[in-house]
Order: sequence, then C-alpha cells, then structure tokens
Amino acid sequence: MANRRRIVRATVVGVLVGLAWAPLLGRAILETMRGNGATTCMSVYGMEIRWVTVLTLSAAVLLALFIALALRWWERRDDLAIGRLFSRRVDGD
Repeated sequence: MANRRRIVRATVVGVLVGLAWAPLLGRAILETMRGNGATTCMSVYGMEIRWVTVLTLSAAVLLALFIALALRWWERRDDLAIGRLFSRRVDGD
C-alpha cells in the first residue's frame, strides 16, 4: 500500500513539474525556431537567461532522467535475480 502511494505521489509531482516547465520550454522552442535563440528572458531572480540555454538545460535534465530510470531498472533486475538465486539455494538445502 505504501509503495502505491509513493508511485501516485511521484506521478503527481512529475505532472506538476511538467506543467510548470512546459510554457517556458514551448516559448524557448518558438524563440529559437524564429532565430531569436540568443535573446534573453528574465529569471525569477532577475538574471538574464538565453533561450538556447533553456533548451540545453531541458535536454540535460531529460537525459539525466532517462539515465536514472535505466539505472533503476537495471538495479531492480539484478536484485530480483539475486533474490531468485538465494530462494533456490535455500529451497535446495
């Protein structure tokens, strides 16, 4: 039950972060396609950020997310294989 709650919570947080990031990413894509990638937008702290930097940061975060998910899958696969190996060994004795 706790695992299901954690999955639901992670999904809700992911959707909210995606909805918050989507307008900025969409605007960055449009500005870059129009040839204005070197122009700047203002951040919350008053810093100027180039549109190309927004795209680069988005790509880096997305790549890190996919790598983390692949590593998580790999570790779970190994854990299950080790669990099956130990359960066979205990049953065999």
